[in-house]
Amino acid sequence: HEVEELPGIEYVKRGHDLFNTRGCMGCHKLEGKGGLLAPELTHIADASTHLKYPKALASDTLKNVFHGNKNLAYIYESIKSPGAQPDITAMMDFEFTDEEALALTVFLKGLSKRDLPASYVSKRHARLHRSEDLRGEEIFAKYCTACHGPGGQGGVSNLNYGKDTVPQLNTLAEKMFLEYKEDAEYVAELLEAEVDIEEMSPPLDVDARARVLAQFNAIKEVIKKGSIAGKADMEGPAPLLNMPNWNAGGLENADIHKLLAYLLVQYPWEEEVEEVPEQ
Repeated sequence: HEVEELPGIEYVKRGHDLFNTRGCMGCHKLEGKGGLLAPELTHIADASTHLKYPKALASDTLKNVFHGNKNLAYIYESIKSPGAQPDITAMMDFEFTDEEALALTVFLKGLSKRDLPASYVSKRHARLHRSEDLRGEEIFAKYCTACHGPGGQGGVSNLNYGKDTVPQLNTLAEKMFLEYKEDAEYVAELLEAEVDIEEMSPPLDVDARARVLAQFNAIKEVIKKGSIAGKADMEGPAPLLNMPNWNAGGLENADIHKLLAYLLVQYPWEEEVEEVPEQ
């Protein structure tokens, strides 16, 4: 509707913010963008109640809370108790509060394929679906933080994965052979500004430039094409979390460059300790 505020709109806003900052799209796809490890969410509001209904969290109670709407109850349960159905799932328990889970439920319930007259679509809602122009930190929060941890710190467990947890990404500067904080910040600034660091003139001014650029390209390829997590026990189940193919996930080169720029400056450089002269 053509108004700035509607009763209950705060739940939609809160749910939208949570969806975009807790890494949901690292696994779920929405309107052509996102990961491939979990169900498409574009039309989750239209899911058949014969297939999608709550099971674990006292379903009768949930249906009463949501006035008999099984779809709403199913969405809420999936957020609060991701292991309810199926038992083995890559969906993580984010330990959302009841209020946060409700906000996400309201936001997701708005994802419907039903057409609405243009006059019913608010200007605010239309803005949410325009082409993205996000900073690297926002891209990471939206697509990566669920698996790789806040700021790329890692620590997220992955079933039967050879390295136990999903790799941390805040060591990117080291992996790209950038030995100095100033060099990492310099490369990050260029990537954020969408400068082609391979073809720039004068050339990229860092130590071991050829090795840095080779590693830069190798890392980009992993992001673009994805990778399969290796098993710890070859007889055991496949790890649930794998690196998605972000070419198919909708990330452009500019998005990847901004993402790498953000991660380059997350490296925990040791602070130089000034020597105090003896008295």
